[in-house]
Amino acid sequence: MNRNALKLIAVITMTIDHIGAFWLTGDEFFWMRIVGRLAFPIFMFLFAEGARRSPHNRTRKVVVLFGFAVVTQLLFDWVGAGFINILFLLTMGMIGFEIYDHQKGFGILAFILLAWVASFYKVDYMWFGIATLALFYIFDGHRKIQFLSFALVTVIFTFLPLIGHPQALWILQNFNVTWRYFIEVFAILALGLIALYDPAKNRRIADPRLYFVSKYFFYVYYPLHVVILNLLGGK
Repeated sequence: MNRNALKLIAVITMTIDHIGAFWLTGDEFFWMRIVGRLAFPIFMFLFAEGARRSPHNRTRKVVVLFGFAVVTQLLFDWVGAGFINILFLLTMGMIGFEIYDHQKGFGILAFILLAWVASFYKVDYMWFGIATLALFYIFDGHRKIQFLSFALVTVIFTFLPLIGHPQALWILQNFNVTWRYFIEVFAILALGLIALYDPAKNRRIADPRLYFVSKYFFYVYYPLHVVILNLLGGK
């Protein structure tokens, strides 16, 4: 499986997830939220790998990402999406990559600080998002370590809210009902798809116009489909 095929799977599963989150929100459509857990790790893996393969012009990339993030957030606030979009997370991730490349020790501290910032401002996926980007980037080329570390932080992120929760015992005793609050653990299943990815099969699109569209498709599609789904859902 090449990069484009993996990205297509991520876009499809993300769309299914958001249909279930913003439009078809009934219990009978909850399966869409579970399918959607596959999208996040795939996108983070591809973003980190792409940054590793193309370490140039990081300042420009940060500016472009931040610009898309701001415009996206204005659109999300307009339709009442109710969350801080993930493009801010990617912007912070790119900053972390650049710092890590120049100073690995300080880079780890930078990732920790960025994780705190993401959590403080409630950016989508919060510290878990930064941790995922950092692990996929730092251990690029070592998939076993990538996969094991991602599985570990996913389990921690999923069940961490139970620690110190006044109703933790009741939640566990009634897990046949409360399990829906812990579906992020299904993100681990995406590792099976990532394992099929072979970078040797990647081919750059020859047509420069199609390459441009492919490069920036996600940054346009992401806010556009969320806005449309929120409008369809009456939010």
